[in-house]
Amino acid sequence: MKVRYIPVVAALALMLLGARPMLMGPPPGIVTQVDADAATVAVNLGGTDGVFRGMKFAVVDPDGRQVAVIKADEVYDRLFWSEKLDPESVDEVSVEMQVRWMLTPETSALLSAMKDKTIGGVKGFMTRFPQSDFIPELVRSMPEQSLKDLDPEYYDAWKSYTKESFTGYMGRHAGTGLAKAARLEIKAIEKYEAEEDQKKKEREERAKAWEEERKRQEEITAQKKALDAAARQKELLGRLTNNSANPVRFVFLPPSSIPQTTVKPGGHEDIRSFPGSFKYKVYEVKNPPAPPPAESEEQKADKEGEAQINFDFWEVSYP
Repeated sequence: MKVRYIPVVAALALMLLGARPMLMGPPPGIVTQVDADAATVAVNLGGTDGVFRGMKFAVVDPDGRQVAVIKADEVYDRLFWSEKLDPESVDEVSVEMQVRWMLTPETSALLSAMKDKTIGGVKGFMTRFPQSDFIPELVRSMPEQSLKDLDPEYYDAWKSYTKESFTGYMGRHAGTGLAKAARLEIKAIEKYEAEEDQKKKEREERAKAWEEERKRQEEITAQKKALDAAARQKELLGRLTNNSANPVRFVFLPPSSIPQTTVKPGGHEDIRSFPGSFKYKVYEVKNPPAPPPAESEEQKADKEGEAQINFDFWEVSYP
């Protein structure tokens, strides 16, 4: 994204004159960023009190020549971004160019109402310009008590904040500025509902994907268990028996898959093994236990033998 920046500068003074659209001076703002890809510009006014979405401003070059007309779109604390410009206009705009208000009787009256900060000033503006597109944003900017004083019926609809409450107000006051404000709130509710529906849809899709993955893992686990069961069916069940008075460890040598197994005195352990002939050693477990490795030369096996495992219920015993 090609964006040109300069440091934010202090806003210049604002002069208000009510007339046909005209450039105002001295300039109240300055271009701080130009986004060539998005064809928008950022303007610093040192503050955005009185700036409403849709207001027009003129960008002038150092010689005072108007190079573009921009409309405020996204209004923030100290600056605003313009609506999208045509390619020719955005090429003419550079950072540090001055930005001047383009005032009409409507915008002049709006700024006066904002400066006045009274219900009378707002009502005066709405009476003079009942179809103004600025009324919805003006109403949104009002404190709650001021909104109640302005129109208790609209305030009740706003407190309910439902599509039904705003639709009812619009039906009773069709064509008024507050009906436009009600329509704006309905759009906001619909946008919120659409976003919530999208979130719900995404949650359902994630839950569906998780459930599918869970079932897939269950199928894999079931298949593994089935394979393990089939493998165990090929193994032969037998027993390691210790008939002595001391614990012993049975150690089967490769290729046997029987793990080293300690059997308590007079006890036994059930073991499964694949068929075959396997050599084994038996070691008495000393106290304290210090069992050596199976092939250790430090301890002699107490018994050595070879087990013939060809059928179920085979047995290897000690001694």
